Amino acid sequence: MFTLLLPMLLAQAPPAKPVDLEAKWGKSIATIEQKLKANPPKEGSTMFAGSSTVVRWKLDDYFPHKDYTNVSFGGSKIAECVHFAPRIVQPYKPGTVVLACGGNDLASGISPEQVAEDFKDFVAAVRKTSPSCRVVFLSIKPTPKRLTLREKEDRANALIQEICKKGERLTFLDLTADLVDKDGKPKREMLVDDLLHPSHEAYVVIAARLKPILEGK
Repeated sequence: MFTLLLPMLLAQAPPAKPVDLEAKWGKSIATIEQKLKANPPKEGSTMFAGSSTVVRWKLDDYFPHKDYTNVSFGGSKIAECVHFAPRIVQPYKPGTVVLACGGNDLASGISPEQVAEDFKDFVAAVRKTSPSCRVVFLSIKPTPKRLTLREKEDRANALIQEICKKGERLTFLDLTADLVDKDGKPKREMLVDDLLHPSHEAYVVIAARLKPILEGK
């Protein structure tokens, strides 16, 4: 009897309560807005957006004298970056936006297909005020902490890479080969002790791959 009732009970379950993004990220976004107001980036400049990989990235150390702007907030998902783009990206009309995000999305149960759709939404949000803005997506990195998600990470990366191939001024920077060993396992030296976030060595490698793209070489 219970087996028969279970589908009915599941069907009657209330929908998941939507996340209040203002309550979740309001303080972080307000802090970013204050920094932007104090030192507004020039129109056409380069902005870095995304999750904790970017939050922890001291851009001035790896891109000296470039004055790149960091508008990332740790733990974020691509859809959340889209939500706050009108406040921390659109007003400044960047010429290039580097996005490193997507791992938290997959870890929370979002499908690779939805991650790719959210990337499209991010591009659209950025280009609402900067129609010719270049968007560079840094591939979702493999880590020991998320080995069970590797197939989904590869799938999301492949979908976003295809979007970038077909789109104007979209670049997919595949960093996987730089971050794994000959057996395809994440290199320990590329990670800090939490086995999730990039180490100094990783940032050096990523910056070296990214510089020619940002400098048009």
